Amino acid sequence: MSSFVEAAEDRRWLGFLSRWSLAAGVVILALMIAFVAGVLPAAQGGDLPPRYMELAAAIESPAVYRLTIALDVATWLMLGGFFIALGAVLHRHAPVRGGLVVACGVGQVSGVIGGFMRLNGTTGTAELYVGADPSRQEALLQAYSYLQSAFFSHFNAGTLLWGAALLLAASAAWSLEGFPRWLAVVVAIPGAVRLPVSVVEISTGADLGFAILPQLLLLVAAFFCVAWTFRRRGAPHAVAEGSGAPG
Repeated sequence: MSSFVEAAEDRRWLGFLSRWSLAAGVVILALMIAFVAGVLPAAQGGDLPPRYMELAAAIESPAVYRLTIALDVATWLMLGGFFIALGAVLHRHAPVRGGLVVACGVGQVSGVIGGFMRLNGTTGTAELYVGADPSRQEALLQAYSYLQSAFFSHFNAGTLLWGAALLLAASAAWSLEGFPRWLAVVVAIPGAVRLPVSVVEISTGADLGFAILPQLLLLVAAFFCVAWTFRRRGAPHAVAEGSGAPG
């Protein structure tokens, strides 16, 4: 079996993947900081029930909320780019799994759509809510509940796909001569955590949103490991030093 870094095309994709992974990790960290330091405190200032936390944050601090959700949209874009680049690296050597990883990357457009629905719908509802009378506010809250169901459906599809993509990518990478085995494991871990959560949420309707922060931390760790491996030592050397027999 030939090494997956023998071709110059592979090295180019790995260089791009390294830079993109670093940027993706930074964007996700920025999103987490903005949410914890900005959205959560703003939401505490309102008198709405907890399920309308985001709406309360958009009412209290619209600029902070807009920035946070813009980072959320950017996160979905970064996920899509990561899987497309990783799938391109894997495709020459594991065509089926590599192609599926690319498809999952394209599927992150579901999260992008959900993010824009969340941004425009929540901020628009917040603007209307502030000047509305009590009966109108009640109607707005009911309408917003339907909107939440719509954009969270997009997020459920997107997270299901990125969990599956990580496991597919790790499986393909593990079987490749020359791919660091430890890195395949690091990539698999957030997927192995995310995929069952997505299945439970979709099949039961349970809200397990609280679990997303540790999952994002695992994802950031995977991104930084990919960036470090293929940039610090250079793609060909990184792979040669971490190579293992195909499994």
